[in-house]
Amino acid sequence: MKTEHCNLRVESFTGIVFELTNQCQLRCGSCPRESALGRAMETGFMPLGPLKRLLDETGPFLKIVGLSGLGETFLYPHLREAAEYLYRRNPEIFGFISTNAYAPDCPAIFSDLSPVIRSLQISIDGVGEIFEKTRAPARYDVFLRNVEEIARIAKGRGTVLQFNMVLTTENFFQAKEVVLLAKEFGVPRVYFNPVNWVTNDRKISGYRFFKSRVFLDALEDARQLALQKGVRAETFVLDAPKDFRQCGYPWDHFYVTWDGFLVPCCAKPFPKDKHFGNVFRDGLMPCVNRNEFLWFRRMWLENITPEFCRRCHLVCE
Repeated sequence: MKTEHCNLRVESFTGIVFELTNQCQLRCGSCPRESALGRAMETGFMPLGPLKRLLDETGPFLKIVGLSGLGETFLYPHLREAAEYLYRRNPEIFGFISTNAYAPDCPAIFSDLSPVIRSLQISIDGVGEIFEKTRAPARYDVFLRNVEEIARIAKGRGTVLQFNMVLTTENFFQAKEVVLLAKEFGVPRVYFNPVNWVTNDRKISGYRFFKSRVFLDALEDARQLALQKGVRAETFVLDAPKDFRQCGYPWDHFYVTWDGFLVPCCAKPFPKDKHFGNVFRDGLMPCVNRNEFLWFRRMWLENITPEFCRRCHLVCE
């Protein structure tokens, strides 16, 4: 939640993402991992002990926790134990996990995990050849088999599934096909999110495409199809004013990397570029309220975009 404007400190917040790992077996073109910053980062797995301490610290007031992040969460070796600990700490919390549904033994991992998570988000950036082009070296037939089995398990366990599709100029026209796939497998939700080229080696001129008639018509067609099929389709508000105050990350839904750094957001979670301290060493709330983060929130109030954020689609035309 936002504090009063006269107070830049945050005393509590509703959501956080713990990046259990930044390792991944795929090389998706829209992923920040494939940028120069991403290739230069250290990789690893979040230690279970510090994760539990963070859950102890935040559990009483959080509503949403993502055991997710930049890497493939199903590769995390302590995933079931982490999810169980989360719900023992706060049974009312909404916990979600994201996956590319391509890890070895993916359905078996989900079957073991499903009793202790509320929602599983499955990344899908196209179908058929477009899927394989954007999510190399994945094979679409393997992905489909995994999703089919995951959907069968989820139906019996009550886990809510969601497709997440990052929209680019290469795949936007398949939004309707993703809706149809969701209907086929009983996936009740689809979220469409335009790609965010926040790293310095990507061309942000592509943002203009998301205002084009051809893109908006394709997205609207997908929405209408979703209504007909009983699938809940959502997307980022494309016509919102372009300014830093559209971003809620300085105040809520924080992101902690696998090695404990509190970074500004999930779109560019690279501590070498910017961070607000290490929560393993210093504690989460001291990092949330350190002077540099207070300055970040002051800029938000004054609607001055920090250098770190100037390539984000929230502020770029």
